[in-house]
Amino acid sequence: MADIPDIVRPGDVISSDLFNRIISLLNAHEALLSGGGPITVRNVQPPVRRVGEELNVFGGGLAQSNLGSISVEGSDVAVSAVKPGSSDSLLIFDIPPVMVPPTGKTAVVTVVNKAGASAFGSFYLLPAIQADLQATLNINRTMVSPGGVLAVTTAYEFTFSIEAFTSLAETFLLEPKLVGAPNDWSVAVKGGATEILIPQSQPLPSTTTVVVVVTTGAAGGGTLSLGVRAKNFAGKVFSSMGEPITIGSVPGTPNLDVQFMSPTVLGSIQKYTNGSLYIRTDANVANQRAVINPLPVTLKVPGIYTIGTAVISDPKWTVTVNNSPMTFDTTGTPNAIKNLLFTVAAQANAPDANVEIPVTGAGTLPHGSFTFQAKLRSDPSNPNPL
Repeated sequence: MADIPDIVRPGDVISSDLFNRIISLLNAHEALLSGGGPITVRNVQPPVRRVGEELNVFGGGLAQSNLGSISVEGSDVAVSAVKPGSSDSLLIFDIPPVMVPPTGKTAVVTVVNKAGASAFGSFYLLPAIQADLQATLNINRTMVSPGGVLAVTTAYEFTFSIEAFTSLAETFLLEPKLVGAPNDWSVAVKGGATEILIPQSQPLPSTTTVVVVVTTGAAGGGTLSLGVRAKNFAGKVFSSMGEPITIGSVPGTPNLDVQFMSPTVLGSIQKYTNGSLYIRTDANVANQRAVINPLPVTLKVPGIYTIGTAVISDPKWTVTVNNSPMTFDTTGTPNAIKNLLFTVAAQANAPDANVEIPVTGAGTLPHGSFTFQAKLRSDPSNPNPL
């Protein structure tokens, strides 16, 4: 910057350039007087954060009165938005909206003081947790080891495959259940695992394997299922179909040609989990109903499939299939996914019932059935008994 004259004499021309130099000098002095001293960033904590979460920047010269601007990856944070607890050595603020890939990225924090000096820090930034999770899970038991007839007091490994279409990467809690088994039977995920991370997987699904160890007792049996519950999204609960297992029997062969995913139960009251549909007991019998929309069905072999009439073990239950027509046409499209729609209703004091909805392929095409137990419970979110 050119020098500013010490004095102005009568007749001297005062140019715009001179005025601009004077303004610039005044601004620099103002910054110094306002605390525009040195600025440093030592580290950023926590080292991993999501968009929208609180961030702590440690350093020096970070007092709010000393700052000219704050940004994360070029997205500005208003200096007025600095949070209580901040000081000359600590800057606290919420991470602003930043475009981040699903797997995250290293992000740079830039702080600039009023004198124009800058300091930088970095941390790993993940996307914000979205308001809702869109997910469809296909949970199927695939293998049993050792094979053959189930013997007494023996540990068996039941392998489940979880095929997932999810809008977000999410941690899911694993909830194996063995309903109706004697007390000397047990079930647990192999290795004591309690949760798994399923990556974002759309439009193509991801596949995750979970091994459940069932230890048989001296006699009897139960109904085995694997439940999967989203850790951060209430109400996102999925389950395999229930599989009856009994001492002296051979576990069935999985049907890989007609596969039923976890159904979506409309509303927040009725629940499908543990291979069962739980409907809340209500003084108004008209409220004892659940609408399933949809139950996705994967049909491996192309062709025409007919949705059959539901078979129910107790007449106090009614299942109405809402598809029209009552067929799936997948001609020319292998591994097509079609939606089965139905409503389940219970009369007063309806006992637990077994339900089967068949889907039958034309001619030599394969067929399968969606099976579940229908149960009235006072609290479907915490059914007692299961």
